Amino acid sequence: MKAIVQHFYGTTQEWETENPLLYKGVWGFEVTREGKLNTKLGNGRDKWKTLKYFDLENIKGLEAELQILKQAIKTEEETLKTLAEDMRNQMKAIMEAEETERKTFLEILDKRLENMNRRMDENNYLCKYLMEFIEKRLGEISMVFPFVTENGEYLVTESGDFFVAA
Repeated sequence: MKAIVQHFYGTTQEWETENPLLYKGVWGFEVTREGKLNTKLGNGRDKWKTLKYFDLENIKGLEAELQILKQAIKTEEETLKTLAEDMRNQMKAIMEAEETERKTFLEILDKRLENMNRRMDENNYLCKYLMEFIEKRLGEISMVFPFVTENGEYLVTESGDFFVAA
């Protein structure tokens, strides 16, 4: 799919005077009198003055958090697999017991297994939601880099710091 991506760029005074509506996903870049670059992301509803500034520093750590989350999911899955194996072994031992005892223990184990499956479903849902959220935020960051002026000069250093091209 071909698309043209346009970002809006202006001084604080220009943004305050115009107070435009930024469409959803459109970036606005504001240069303060001190030369600091501030960023806002349009939502298609709110004008410039009501949008919150986009804090890139807080998002830089999301990739590390995603890795931690993936490891936690892997650990939880391994724990649940171990629990499931233990329960299978318990069920096997119970099946060798007397019929009346087996029925009672099977009912208990079935409830435990249902609870474990419910917990696994809840964890999978939560993990999927968190991973989608983090991947979305990382995608927003990838839309930002690199910034290039009309003259072809980059507005982002290799370390990710913003500066205004002279």
